[in-house]
Amino acid sequence: MMDINMQNNNIISLIKNMGMSHKGLMQEGLITDTKLSHLYESEETLELEIAPGVELVFWEETLCLEMITFSFARALNKADPEFMGILPYPLDKIRNKRDARLLLGAPMFTKSQMDLFPTELYGWDVYQLDSSLHPEAILDIQYNEDMLVSNILISLVDKNI
Repeated sequence: MMDINMQNNNIISLIKNMGMSHKGLMQEGLITDTKLSHLYESEETLELEIAPGVELVFWEETLCLEMITFSFARALNKADPEFMGILPYPLDKIRNKRDARLLLGAPMFTKSQMDLFPTELYGWDVYQLDSSLHPEAILDIQYNEDMLVSNILISLVDKNI
């Protein structure tokens, strides 16, 4: 895991540079020279955990950054690393589904517990990310059984290109 200070400016820079290659991100000083690996079963993506609870996902063919995942351990039995940095506004204010709806409005898409069965997710909302952060990205917010945010995913609208 990389030793990176996950402050607001670091996160904003990574979001604004989504679509850039792994090499380009290293040249810009946004990440260190760390090898990408398959953290999951997908053979189409390579991942890089840059801080506890923060993963960068790259398309394997192009090595371009396609998604940033922030994981929050908001369940008592959750032992996975938790993101402890500062997200850009208004994401820094969202702790639960109610906050998301108040700050972001109605989602473009939403999934309920029934739609997500048998996963450990109990809700999933999708929004267009503020264009000042990235003009071609979407924001996914996933909720646990108490409707607290468990994951925030920021991904490119047009992936795999």
